[in-house]
Amino acid sequence: MKKYGTTGCAAYRFAPFLFLFFLISTIIGISGCKNQSPDTTFSVALERIDSHIESGNPKKAANLLVRLQKRASGSRQWLSIIKRHLQIHRYDLALSAASEALARQPANEELSALKAWLLTRDGLIGDAVSFFPILKSSRYRATAAYVGVRQALDASLSAQDPLWWITCWDCKPSTIFLKNAVAISALGRDFKSALEYAKRILVSDDTEQNRLEAACIALDGKFIDTTIELLQPVFAYAQSEAVPLVLSDAYVLAGKMDKARYVWDSMISKSRLVHPLALYNFAWSEPDAELRKKTLEQCLFLFPGYYPAVALYARSTNFTGLSFDPLEKELDKAGYTTLVMEEKKRAAPVSPQDALRSLETAATLATGEEYIKIELERLRLLEYMRESATFIQPRLWNLLEQYPESTVLQAYALSYFTRINEYTTAFALNTKQKSDTSEYTALFDGVRLCSVGKLDEAAVLFESCAGNEQTEWMALANLGLISEKKREYAEAVEQFSLGAERAPDTRASSRLHFEAARILSNVRNRDRAISVLGYALQLDPQNYRAEQLLRQLEAVR
Repeated sequence: MKKYGTTGCAAYRFAPFLFLFFLISTIIGISGCKNQSPDTTFSVALERIDSHIESGNPKKAANLLVRLQKRASGSRQWLSIIKRHLQIHRYDLALSAASEALARQPANEELSALKAWLLTRDGLIGDAVSFFPILKSSRYRATAAYVGVRQALDASLSAQDPLWWITCWDCKPSTIFLKNAVAISALGRDFKSALEYAKRILVSDDTEQNRLEAACIALDGKFIDTTIELLQPVFAYAQSEAVPLVLSDAYVLAGKMDKARYVWDSMISKSRLVHPLALYNFAWSEPDAELRKKTLEQCLFLFPGYYPAVALYARSTNFTGLSFDPLEKELDKAGYTTLVMEEKKRAAPVSPQDALRSLETAATLATGEEYIKIELERLRLLEYMRESATFIQPRLWNLLEQYPESTVLQAYALSYFTRINEYTTAFALNTKQKSDTSEYTALFDGVRLCSVGKLDEAAVLFESCAGNEQTEWMALANLGLISEKKREYAEAVEQFSLGAERAPDTRASSRLHFEAARILSNVRNRDRAISVLGYALQLDPQNYRAEQLLRQLEAVR
């Protein structure tokens, strides 16, 4: 989905004097319609001030205006004072007067609009924005729009209010304002509002791109039916592949796989694909193995470096070989073939050799994490082909040296060395991933030492876990196993019991109490074993091992 950026709003870079004189004149005109007699003294004072302004004595005029503020009452008089402050370019005094006037008439829209404008002019946008809620629905919403745009230009997307842009739209309908409101709402995960604004755009500008953007918003907000409604009418003649791809995603999420496959098939039939997704998705959803293979091969012919396709192709490998009869096998070995044999080859599942060739080609086109994933697919395939560890391991170690920070590679290496029972290497790799200060380092090192028979060294590491809330209970359990191995049964029971007390939950505690009971049973302390097992089952009634041992002990009691 296109990410909309905020744009400057030229329409609201108001000329200060024209705007203010228009605003104030309008307000005074409206106020003048009321049958109120002006304060004669106040009017005389204003005339005197006007004469000073006309004679070029702004300092004297400013002093008189400040003194006159003490006698001002009603918004009309305050606006008259503020207007003259602006005439002599004393914006500071105008702002001070507006603040004083609002302190006396806090709900006055005219004064609020004027102060918001003055604050914005002085760069005090944060203070000006506080007037936005009052002004956005008033006859001064243009001022609200001006304040909102200025704030938007100074704020990050995440800090913006979409209503700033909607107010601009209300004053001057321009789709750029709505698009900004869409982007901000979507960023805040208010997809319902974002979709409403996106639909407003379509009323005046119903283009394929705008429909696509609205559909993406609908899809992100899980309004699946709306996505389909937006894109179905333009699907047949869409210029962008994004339209059918988003539409097919909506069909899949709606559980309409047949319609999704129809969309992908129509894209494939046009023979001008610029993206592999249609071919890959059609193959992925195809139940027939032969057609799946052919579609994947078509995808890899056009897009040989596309990782999802080459991975699916490699994982479709059949290791049983072709279904040739004995005679056909002999002919194949000799380099001969028949029409029947050719048909069997075409219909055959992916062969390991074909899969390897595809992976090798893809690897030459990939870089970074994509390259690592393709190489791991190749190692996985070689492992299934029962290649020896001496063939696979050098390649794996080369990758680990080249890409030491890759978590995907580290996870595969840990899995691989564990599968082939090289636990020391697996533990070493796992420890290497953690910093020296990791709270799990001592625990993992201890387990690694246990696996090679170095029990005393392991015990020292487990004992160093004392006081560590995350690992102490596991370390105590391991110490219990070491003590049992050394036939120090009383100490083993104590360590398991202490570990159970420190365990993070009742389930783990129940398991460790079972271990203590098991040792007690082995040394023929049946009564105590039965008591401990009863407590273990209180902690976790689903502890079937404790239940089974308790049943056995009670049977021979």
